[in-house]
Amino acid sequence: MKTPLSNNCRRVVKLIEEASKVSIIHHWDSDGIASAALIAKKYKDKISSFIIPRIGEYNIEAIDVNKLKKSNPDLVLILDYGIPLNQLKILEESIGVKVAVIDHHVNKFMVDAFCNPIAFGCAEEEYPSTTWVLREILDLEDFSDIVALGIVGDLGKAIKDSPLLRWIEENVKSRGLAIDDVFHVVNVIDSCYRLVDYECIDYVRGILIEHEVKDILVDDYLRSKLLKLNEEVSKALSSVKLVKEHDEFIKVFEVTTDAYITSLIGRELAYKHHNSIIVLQHEVKKLNKRCIYIRSYKYSLRSILEAFKSMNMNVGGKDKVLVISCNGETYEIDTIINTIATYIQA
Repeated sequence: MKTPLSNNCRRVVKLIEEASKVSIIHHWDSDGIASAALIAKKYKDKISSFIIPRIGEYNIEAIDVNKLKKSNPDLVLILDYGIPLNQLKILEESIGVKVAVIDHHVNKFMVDAFCNPIAFGCAEEEYPSTTWVLREILDLEDFSDIVALGIVGDLGKAIKDSPLLRWIEENVKSRGLAIDDVFHVVNVIDSCYRLVDYECIDYVRGILIEHEVKDILVDDYLRSKLLKLNEEVSKALSSVKLVKEHDEFIKVFEVTTDAYITSLIGRELAYKHHNSIIVLQHEVKKLNKRCIYIRSYKYSLRSILEAFKSMNMNVGGKDKVLVISCNGETYEIDTIINTIATYIQA
């Protein structure tokens, strides 16, 4: 274990190992699901429940606290899901149980049970997924294919520029997989949350825990989900509109869909406009939700993320991507554009 992680992360690992019943709250995407599966495979007899927050929301209200209490844990472990730290303390007080976090998103750190190398000042390139953090802190030699799902899920096509590409290719080969297979499995897994299907998330997590990653490739139920999702994505990409450009490097798009495919559309736009910052205004009718997704493969958005936080926006993200959730608030797009331009040019 690397020195910056040692004290905080060892404390979290110790809490897990000392607990009798652990409830896991995990993010709904491939990294969050794969992270939950890794913990369950490592500590199978300890897991009392899995809680998936309401898709698209990052706050304590998105967590089913009643379900959490009914599972009667003596430790709650939050994986790959970033909510404000003051809300974590409120959650801990409301359930009367210790809450620990393992994550890799940009956040301030809790001195206590908080394992996040990015919050400790490590580069995001070193820890591109929560599965990679788990691999290090738990000394996981097995389950490299599950670890790879988190990395590929979070990096997407940018994996070709990652120093971890060779590690993934070499390690999944021993599991009978190629890198293209990993991409396909990630797309299958993520089709669950993109279709806002919680039962599908439970189903695919169960496969990762009880079976093999390659079993997802031949599962008919999951194949049908991916086909349905592909139809939604095709409709969305054909209807997305470029509505504004600013200083030649900021491009603003908008789209309305039924499926929660914000990141999928945003990644495609960012990859197509590789030298720009893309701002995607997305309305998801099925969730009655509007969000603003900002991504760039060229520019660091870290200072912009902190600026939006200082403006009390409901925002979260990492160095290359951030999301502003518009839960009833109306954020002026010109304010967002001008903030981006100010901090990029500073």
